[in-house]
Amino acid sequence: MKNNKTELQHFLETGVLGSCDYAQSAVQPEGDGLVSTRFEDTEVATGPEGKRVRRTMLVDKRNFLVSSFFPTTSVTPTDRLLEYIDLREEKK
Repeated sequence: MKNNKTELQHFLETGVLGSCDYAQSAVQPEGDGLVSTRFEDTEVATGPEGKRVRRTMLVDKRNFLVSSFFPTTSVTPTDRLLEYIDLREEKK
Protein backbone atom coordinates (compact mmCIF):
# COMPACT_ATOMS: atom_id res chain seq x y z
CA MET A 1 0.00 0.00 0.00
CA LYS A 2 1.06 3.55 -0.58
CA ASN A 3 2.28 5.91 2.12
CA ASN A 4 2.98 3.05 4.55
CA LYS A 5 -0.64 2.91 5.66
CA THR A 6 -1.73 0.00 7.78
CA GLU A 7 -4.33 -2.39 6.43
CA LEU A 8 -6.79 -1.00 9.01
CA GLN A 9 -6.20 2.59 7.85
CA HIS A 10 -6.63 1.53 4.23
CA PHE A 11 -9.87 -0.31 5.07
CA LEU A 12 -11.30 2.63 7.04
CA GLU A 13 -10.56 5.04 4.18
CA THR A 14 -11.66 2.89 1.25
CA GLY A 15 -13.88 0.12 2.60
CA VAL A 16 -11.62 -2.36 0.80
CA LEU A 17 -9.85 -5.01 2.84
CA GLY A 18 -6.57 -6.17 1.33
CA SER A 19 -4.34 -4.72 -1.32
CA CYS A 20 -2.60 -5.44 -4.58
CA ASP A 21 1.16 -4.97 -4.82
CA TYR A 22 1.71 -3.45 -8.25
CA ALA A 23 5.46 -3.19 -7.54
CA GLN A 24 5.71 -6.85 -8.62
CA SER A 25 3.81 -6.33 -11.87
CA ALA A 26 4.67 -5.42 -15.43
CA VAL A 27 2.66 -3.69 -18.12
CA GLN A 28 2.55 -5.55 -21.40
CA PRO A 29 1.33 -3.96 -24.66
CA GLU A 30 -1.34 -5.90 -26.55
CA GLY A 31 -1.78 -6.11 -30.32
CA ASP A 32 -4.97 -4.04 -30.28
CA GLY A 33 -3.29 -0.98 -28.77
CA LEU A 34 -4.37 -1.78 -25.21
CA VAL A 35 -2.12 -2.78 -22.35
CA SER A 36 -2.54 -5.44 -19.67
CA THR A 37 -1.03 -5.77 -16.22
CA ARG A 38 0.88 -8.99 -15.67
CA PHE A 39 2.00 -10.38 -12.34
CA GLU A 40 4.68 -13.01 -11.73
CA ASP A 41 2.08 -15.66 -10.96
CA THR A 42 -0.22 -14.84 -13.90
CA GLU A 43 -0.84 -17.52 -16.51
CA VAL A 44 -2.03 -16.23 -19.89
CA ALA A 45 -3.26 -18.45 -22.72
CA THR A 46 -4.32 -16.98 -26.05
CA GLY A 47 -6.38 -18.92 -28.54
CA PRO A 48 -8.74 -18.29 -31.47
CA GLU A 49 -11.69 -17.72 -29.11
CA GLY A 50 -9.89 -15.20 -26.91
CA LYS A 51 -7.48 -14.75 -24.03
CA ARG A 52 -7.72 -16.56 -20.68
CA VAL A 53 -5.92 -15.07 -17.69
CA ARG A 54 -5.47 -17.05 -14.47
CA ARG A 55 -3.97 -15.92 -11.19
CA THR A 56 -3.88 -17.33 -7.68
CA MET A 57 -4.74 -14.79 -4.99
CA LEU A 58 -4.30 -15.11 -1.25
CA VAL A 59 -7.27 -13.71 0.65
CA ASP A 60 -7.57 -14.09 4.41
CA LYS A 61 -5.06 -16.97 4.42
CA ARG A 62 -7.01 -18.84 1.69
CA ASN A 63 -5.98 -19.31 -1.93
CA PHE A 64 -8.42 -18.48 -4.73
CA LEU A 65 -7.93 -19.15 -8.42
CA VAL A 66 -9.19 -16.12 -10.34
CA SER A 67 -9.82 -16.82 -14.00
CA SER A 68 -10.90 -14.23 -16.57
CA PHE A 69 -11.78 -14.76 -20.21
CA PHE A 70 -11.57 -11.99 -22.80
CA PRO A 71 -13.17 -13.07 -26.10
CA THR A 72 -11.69 -11.91 -29.37
CA THR A 73 -14.73 -10.30 -30.87
CA SER A 74 -15.48 -6.93 -32.31
CA VAL A 75 -18.52 -6.61 -30.04
CA THR A 76 -17.74 -4.83 -26.77
CA PRO A 77 -19.68 -5.25 -23.52
CA THR A 78 -21.10 -1.76 -24.09
CA ASP A 79 -22.36 -2.82 -27.53
CA ARG A 80 -24.01 -5.88 -25.95
CA LEU A 81 -25.68 -3.75 -23.29
CA LEU A 82 -27.00 -1.32 -25.90
CA GLU A 83 -28.38 -4.25 -27.95
CA TYR A 84 -30.14 -5.54 -24.84
CA ILE A 85 -31.63 -2.11 -24.08
CA ASP A 86 -32.83 -1.80 -27.70
CA LEU A 87 -34.49 -5.23 -27.53
CA ARG A 88 -36.24 -4.30 -24.28
CA GLU A 89 -37.48 -1.05 -25.84
CA GLU A 90 -38.81 -2.90 -28.91
CA LYS A 91 -40.85 -5.23 -26.69
CA LYS A 92 -42.63 -2.31 -25.00
